Amino acid sequence: MARQSAYACYLNCNRSFKICQEMETPPSKAMIDGLIFEGLLLGWKSEEDKELCHTKAGKLNAPAVRLQVLAEKVKRYFGTGVHHQRIEVGTTTGEPDFIGQFKPEDQFIEAIVDIKLTKDINKIWDWKNRKEEYLQAVSYTWLHLKKTGEVLPFYYFVVEDNDYAEPIIRIIHMTVTEDDFKWFEHLVFTADNDIFLEPNSEKCLGKSSFDPRCRYLEKCEHGRSLVGGKRLIHFGQLNSDFNVDENKNEDWSVIKNERKKVYNENFDIAGDLVETDIDGLETKEPAPVTVCNDDLRETGYICRNCRTAQIQKNDTNCSNCKAKIIWMGE
Repeated sequence: MARQSAYACYLNCNRSFKICQEMETPPSKAMIDGLIFEGLLLGWKSEEDKELCHTKAGKLNAPAVRLQVLAEKVKRYFGTGVHHQRIEVGTTTGEPDFIGQFKPEDQFIEAIVDIKLTKDINKIWDWKNRKEEYLQAVSYTWLHLKKTGEVLPFYYFVVEDNDYAEPIIRIIHMTVTEDDFKWFEHLVFTADNDIFLEPNSEKCLGKSSFDPRCRYLEKCEHGRSLVGGKRLIHFGQLNSDFNVDENKNEDWSVIKNERKKVYNENFDIAGDLVETDIDGLETKEPAPVTVCNDDLRETGYICRNCRTAQIQKNDTNCSNCKAKIIWMGE
């Protein structure tokens, strides 16, 4: 016996059809809020759901107090009926949230209603355009038809969870035809008899917060291998904005000196910014260089102003930065 939601899983990824029926996943906070809201609006599906909204002292917890206010504001749309009634047909089962008197416009009508609680209606529902996202519409009407011989209209009752004095509600009327029932019957037959259950790799990892990672990844070896597994990466085949021109023979000593020159055109030896004109040329003369040992006339001395040129015997100025040379003892 497969829940109708299992067929939605099959449309997303064939492999998840069996996994979603065997694996129990903990409900998210949004799911828990939805269960509490439905219970306060229609009645509790189970004692376990009822416990979700109560403290140990038996009082409503803070989220439930907020949702109770919201439920009271929208109860006017619902009349007499049954909620969460389990329907079984063949290998398929489902539990519509509500079957009974519903008021989508001015008058109450008999309908099947699925209730949705969301933080932002347009961000979620404006992007739903696939059959698996609306599968409850065809599956619940089909189950009810097979059980009673009656085709009832189907509605999604979408309520925004916010602090507005009057909540935002979107009522979606889903039209379902005989061809849609045939499509669903073919889906049920295909999923029930699929012995391959091929995975859909695109659904394993998700693409965004609106298309998250598969919730059944924990038990799916295919999905786990996409996240984990072994990888071989060739460093040389990676991309980079820094590339080497093999045909250019670069003299790194020249490059080093040029970089030092650029540095010293903008900073003096104390690390202070040197004033420059619009063309970047220095307007402040370099500080004089004092050679402290007269013997260096014979061996050479690196200019401590530019840190590049070597001061040679009888030099009066640095050949690179033009700093004046002051010889000790002269």
